[in-house]
Amino acid sequence: MACRVPLIAAAVGCMNELLSDYPGCLYEPENPQSLAETAFLQLKNRTTVPIEVPSWADSAKQLADFFEKVIQGDTTSTGTQPIAEIAR
Repeated sequence: MACRVPLIAAAVGCMNELLSDYPGCLYEPENPQSLAETAFLQLKNRTTVPIEVPSWADSAKQLADFFEKVIQGDTTSTGTQPIAEIAR
């Protein structure tokens, strides 16, 4: 997706939501015929998916911010418990 190349994915889990506007990118899981047809159609009529993928720098910043909050004991936005509470 980040390279703007055509893709195909099994229609499972979040892929159904993520690619809901691009049904031609989805194939039925555990169905070799569906996989082959989807791959053939993507080669014939390429569909690129314009989904913004965060840069490595953005991902690193988000992770650093997360760890900083954990270290400071701020669990309001991390969804974690302070280590002291876990140890009890």
